[in-house]
Amino acid sequence: MKAHQLGLKVFLKPMVNVSDGTWRAHINFFDHDAVCEPKWSDWFKSYNEFIVHYAEIAERTQCEMFVIGCELVNAMRREQEWRELVKLVREKYTGLITYNCDKYQEEAVKWWDAVDVISSSGYYPIDKWEQELQRIKRTVENYNKPFFFCEAGCPSRVGSEYLPNDWKFGQEVDVEVQANWYRAMFEACDSHNWMKGYGLWDWKSTLYPLENAYQDRDYALYGKPAEKVVKEYFETKN
Repeated sequence: MKAHQLGLKVFLKPMVNVSDGTWRAHINFFDHDAVCEPKWSDWFKSYNEFIVHYAEIAERTQCEMFVIGCELVNAMRREQEWRELVKLVREKYTGLITYNCDKYQEEAVKWWDAVDVISSSGYYPIDKWEQELQRIKRTVENYNKPFFFCEAGCPSRVGSEYLPNDWKFGQEVDVEVQANWYRAMFEACDSHNWMKGYGLWDWKSTLYPLENAYQDRDYALYGKPAEKVVKEYFETKN
């Protein structure tokens, strides 16, 4: 893989999305199967096939880590189904396995012991980083696992540093907001040795023209001050 040739580590994260635009966190069914109603058993049968397929790809391409789910807030209470899925994935994939819970949900996952790494989406307010990391620390210590942010990012808009998870919030572009948010995240996380890395959101496969970077109000880093912040941070880690 070209990423490996560049010295990067790779994690593969298959994500399931709902065709009508409903956020995957809201996928939900009755706890007990009911005749003529959608069922968790049917959903997990299909989802397991989907995930195992990508686990095989992760093994074949030598990905360092594989993510078995992302922000499936209602589904993650189905503890036994997730434990069974982890077993299926381990039959196909020999690297690290994690699950990407949503922000503020770290304590809610009751099956962290089944995976190798605890992961979540790190969309926390710029002035709350240490508070949230102290909260996450309790889960990390309880399970004695390393921690990883599978997603972390902030739009470049006025006010987004206080609500980075809301991709609809704010209007006016402010690229320094994004840069300041990344500085705060890196500084806060560096003081915790259980924090092992980030999947930054985002770097699009199709980039806008570089000259338009300061007009982009989304999560993208390309050409913005935050890109320099990220570059300088990771250079200190080499």
